[in-house]
Amino acid sequence: MKKLSKADFENLIKGSGVLSEDRSGTKVYLLRDGLILKLFRVKRLLSSARIYPYSVRFDKNSK
Repeated sequence: MKKLSKADFENLIKGSGVLSEDRSGTKVYLLRDGLILKLFRVKRLLSSARIYPYSVRFDKNSK
């Protein structure tokens, strides 16, 4: 996992398809090269996700 600049992110999702979205926006993109990009957002100011991010949990659970 890596953090992207806004320009890199916009370039990455250009021409991609949306696989999942909710009230907060798009959650999962299907990229042009066939890879899947999943976004993780912290929705509340006080959240355990600030200490143990959703992306880290997802990575650990996928292994």
